[in-house]
Formats: sequence, structure tokens, C-alpha cells
Amino acid sequence: MEPADRTSLFNKLMDDVVIPGLHKCVVDHSAQVRHTIARMLSFLLRARPEKTSALEKFEPTLLTMLVTLSTDLTDEVTGVAEDCLAAVATHCLTNNSVAAVAGATGDETELTRYVGSMVPQMIPALISTTGHWTVTERCKALDTLAAVIKVCDGGVWDAATKMAFGGGGGAAAGKMEVDGEGEEEVGGGGAMGPFLPSVMDALCRVLQDDDAEVITAASHCAAALGASSQGPALLELVVPRIRGEGAGMDTPQNRTAGLLLLTAALGGEVGQGGGASYAMKRAVAEGEVVGASETVLAPAALRLSEALAEPGLMMMEDLTLTEALLDACTAMIRRAPAACSSLREFGSAGEEEFGAAAHTCSRLVRALVQIQGNAEVAPFNDAELSLAEDALAAVEEIGKAAGVADVSVVYSDHLDPIMDMLMALGEGEGDESMLSSSTPQLRAFDALMRRVSSSEVAGLSGPHLERLVPIIVRHAKQGRSGAMEAIATDAELQLSMLAILETLLSAPGNEQYWPSHTPVLLQEVLVGNMVWKAGRVASTVRKVAVACFYSLLHNGYADKPVLFAIAPHVLPILKTDLDDYDASTRQLVCISLKLMFEALPGAMSDQPVQELYPSLLKRLDDSSDEVRYAVCQTFKAFFLAAPPAAFRGTVIDYTLDQLLVHLDDQDPAIQGLLFEVIQNCIPIDAPRVAKKAAAVRSAHRSPKYVDELVRMANEHGGAAP
Repeated sequence: MEPADRTSLFNKLMDDVVIPGLHKCVVDHSAQVRHTIARMLSFLLRARPEKTSALEKFEPTLLTMLVTLSTDLTDEVTGVAEDCLAAVATHCLTNNSVAAVAGATGDETELTRYVGSMVPQMIPALISTTGHWTVTERCKALDTLAAVIKVCDGGVWDAATKMAFGGGGGAAAGKMEVDGEGEEEVGGGGAMGPFLPSVMDALCRVLQDDDAEVITAASHCAAALGASSQGPALLELVVPRIRGEGAGMDTPQNRTAGLLLLTAALGGEVGQGGGASYAMKRAVAEGEVVGASETVLAPAALRLSEALAEPGLMMMEDLTLTEALLDACTAMIRRAPAACSSLREFGSAGEEEFGAAAHTCSRLVRALVQIQGNAEVAPFNDAELSLAEDALAAVEEIGKAAGVADVSVVYSDHLDPIMDMLMALGEGEGDESMLSSSTPQLRAFDALMRRVSSSEVAGLSGPHLERLVPIIVRHAKQGRSGAMEAIATDAELQLSMLAILETLLSAPGNEQYWPSHTPVLLQEVLVGNMVWKAGRVASTVRKVAVACFYSLLHNGYADKPVLFAIAPHVLPILKTDLDDYDASTRQLVCISLKLMFEALPGAMSDQPVQELYPSLLKRLDDSSDEVRYAVCQTFKAFFLAAPPAAFRGTVIDYTLDQLLVHLDDQDPAIQGLLFEVIQNCIPIDAPRVAKKAAAVRSAHRSPKYVDELVRMANEHGGAAP
């Protein structure tokens, strides 16, 4: 038989019989079989070149199997496989049969040099196997790939700490922007460097696998890559994928893949279920770094955070993408808290400024605010998920690292840069940019306002009102007549802005900031939005506008001159709203009128008294007890809001008749309130109160209140004018 025929027959025998048989033995259920196979593979690899050159073609395949056994679940098999690998490397180096590795420094271990020389043949096959149709083969390929990555880095998971800045190099070395101040060389060479993009693409694919075991294995592999000297280059390469740059890459699926890879490379949790693989658990137990270290992440943090808060990403409404974004933000914060948790800084002259870490923090909080804003709407409001709570927990970690007691301080501290990012997404440019209803940026704005309106820490939103109030006015503006201004958009947007305004008005500790904004809010927003209009949405807008008006009055943000100027416009509107078909609106109107009357004692003239009292009396017969209680309080202030002469005559005569009828109400609380109301009528016309009260004594079930009123009126004395 000719030598060529013998070689062909040998190759066929290896391809058809030996290699498939060895593959099966590598995953055999018996640990003893796997132990024996490891020794056999070592023998075959060390047999070259002294005994036969025919095995040279199969050396990468045999070596891959031996590396696979070094990731075995059994310590005995793992131990013998590692010993065999070391023996093979020593043998091959002794016989000068190892090719030079690009970018090698000469300080590598024997095993690193040997495996590195085989990487060009091993990696493509492993990448191909990650797409195998069986779960077992995919997981085995990923675990082997992780082992190869670690071996090529000298077997040290945190080698990136030592090599990231000047320790690596070569043709595949990458560049990375550092703190926004130019580019700096980072480790991206070595044996793995040329294959980094291919490995990254494969990991992006398998990290979205349907099987939890595959996701766990892929996470382990990505963590090994992140912890290696390729970590800086990997972080640089993942940025364009997260940003959706490149032909056909701007899709939720591709962006999600980039986010998952970033999370896994930082040692974060990816996917649900499955648990950590044996190799990952062992790495943690032995104290090895799982994922890129803080030293590697810190220089890349700003660029990564810019990608996480990229406008296109913020506008995508995809549940899987949002979960991946949350995981990526959390992983960054936990891996490098110092680089991701800085608040405002101050320069040498005392001026306020933002450093790179603070800019990084702003972008992370921007992304987390978006998640919180989206969490209340479909498809994000899944009962089994806790997106808002988890996003808040991530911001709390920022606050903890920054040394602040309450998470709301973090939102307040970064409000201005976050608002810059939010308004940049609006329609138009500069100060004229407009938010739109039912959009991600509006939901983020709403979530941010609620966070800075904390009841735990007072005065957070006040310093920002100069910027916030004009935005609210611009989006909720209406004329006093209630006609929507041309600049306004739709009722839903107005409703959202009014709800945000009410939240801000209710926040404590901002008393010194609101009074200067009250006139414009009353004239351009609240008065017009309280005008009655038909429709369910209009009713809700009206109710929230009245709630804002109540909060403004209740907190004392409107002084007497402002209220006196606005009263002629607002009183007729509130009078109409007393007949609103929403009970809570009617209650708020009654309380608001009470507050106005108390703020302007004796200021009303005859005409508003005569116009208001019939509408107030109607509310004594309201179907809601809460409204009836409220209007009683309103009447007490009403009788003090104008000179006594404004009530005398028909007004006091008819009003007393109605009040005395309701004084016999079945509700003791109403009786007590009306008793106090009628007492305020005594200074207006004491003889009339005494006369009318005595006349109805026999009609009441209990004369207690009537007798007391007669006594008090007689003691007051005086004759009716």
C-alpha cells in the first residue's frame, strides 16, 4: 500500500471511528472512563512527532477534548486533565514544536504558549459547536471556550488588572476612550485577540438561547473573557452593538444581545433559572475574579453609560430589552461603584461641576428612571416582574456608594443632566422642544418628578423649579376661558403634566421657591383647566387641576395680592364646578373655596356672595357625605369672607331656612358642623337667627342645638338693621 493511501486510510479511520468515539467518551457517565480518556489524549498528543506525524492534523481536536475534560464536574477528572495538559505543553515546548504567538511577552506559562499556538485551529471549531442542536454540545463547547480563554491568559482570571494598560498588544490591540479625554491603548492582542469579534458574536447569540443551562455556560464564558486581558477590548467592542450601530443592528434583539454580553462580561446575572455552572461556582469558591474587574471597567464606564442611555435605546419599548438594560446597569454599579456613583463635584474656585464619574452616574440614573417610568404600562407591568423596584434598588446602590442617606438625593443631584437628555428627545429644538403624550420620555419625566418629590427628604425639588415649571406650563397651558392654546397638544398630555404638577406641589420643604411661580401657574395653567367641559378625559383634567389649586392654597404658596387678582376669574369657575358629576371634584372645590375665603377675609362684595350661596346650599343635599362635610366647613369661612351687610336680607334669610332644616340631619357629625356654621350667622343678624331657630324648635327631633342657638343669639343682642 502506498504511503498516500495509508495516510488517507488513517485519516478516514480517525474521522469516522476514533474521533467520534473519543467525543462520546469525553461525556461518558463514568468518571473512570473520562479519567482514562484524559490520560489517553495526553499520550496521543505527546506521541507527536517522535512516533508518528499522522496525528498532527488531529492535534487541535485532541487538545480541545483534553481542555474540555479540564472543566469536568469531577475533581479527579479535572485534576488529571490539568496534569496531562501541563505534561503535553512541556513535551511540545521541549521538542520546539510550538509556533510563536503574536503579542506574546515571553512571561507566559508553558501551557499558555502551547494552547495559544493552537487557538487558530481550536476557536473556529468551538464557535461552530456553540450552535449545535443539542444542549449538551452547546454547553460543552462554551465551557471549553471559557477554559481556553483562561489558559491563554496564563490561567489567571484577573490578568486584565495586570495587563490592561500596556501588558498586551499586537495586531488586534484596540483603542478605548478614557474619561472622554482621547484614546489610550488597551490590551487586545495575544492569541485570542484576532478571534475576539467572532467570539463576541457567538456569545451574543447563545446568551439569548432558550435553554437556561446554555445561558449559564455562555455567561461563564463571557465572564472569563471579561476577566482576561481581552476585557478592555471586549468592553469597547460591545458599545456599538448596544447603540445599534451598523447595518441591520438597530433592533431590540441585537441591542439586547449587547446588553446581555456586557452584563455577563461584568459577572452579572443573565437569564432566569439554571443556576451557576460548576466551573463558575468553583471559580468563585477559589477566589477568582468572575467578570471584568473594577480596574478594567472604570476607564470604560463613561462610554458604556453613554451607550446605556443612548436616545434610540431609551425609546424602544421591548420587555426583554428593558430587563437586559436593568441587568447591565446593575452589573456596572456593583462592579465599579466608585466609577458609577459620583454626585456633583466642586472645582477649586467653588463652582459646581460634573466629573467623568458624575456624568457616568447621570446616564445610569437616566436609564434606570426610564425603566421606572415604563414599569407602569404594558408590556412592562407584568405581575411576576418587579422592574420598578429593581431599578430603584440599583439607584439605592448608587446612593449607598455615594454616601447619601436617601435615594431621592441621587435623583435630585442629577436632575439637570437627566432633563437635558429627556428634552433632547422632544419635538423641536432647545427651549421649544416638546414632550408627547404616551411616550417613553414623558413617562421618564413623570418618574423623575415623583422621585424628587420625596416626603422623606424635604426641599429636593424646589431648587429645580426654575427649570421645571416652564416645562409644565408649556405642556399644560390654557387660557382663562379654558380654550386650549395653540402650543398645547392634547388632553392626555395636559393630564400627565397636571398630575406631575400636583406631585411637585405636595412635596414638603419647598415653601420658599413656589410663591414666585404661583402667578403664572394660576393664570396660564390652573384657571383655564378648571373650566367645565364635557367628556371623561376633560373631567379628569378638571379634577387634577382643582387638586393642584387646592395644594397651592393649602401649602400657602399664593399670597393675598395674587389671590385677590385671580379671584374674579376663578370664583365663577369654581361655582360651576360645584355641580361637577365627580364627587371628589366637588369636595376639592368646596375645600378650595374655604381656603380662598380664609385667605381673603372680608374681601368679597355683594355680587359674588349672591352668586355663590345658592350653589353652596345645594351641596348640603349632596349624595356624598364627604362633600356635605366639606361644604359645612366652606360655609363657616364664607360668612367671614365679606362684610356682614353683604349677607343681610334675602341671602341670610333663605340661607338660615336651609341651614336649620339640615340641622336636624340624621348624621350627628353634620349636625355639629351646621351648628358651628349657624353660629357664624349670629354676628350678621342675631335677631333673625333667634327668631328662625325658635320657630323650628318643635319640628326638630332634639331641641338641643336650636335652644343653644337661641340663647347665643339673644346674648349677642342687637337689632336687625
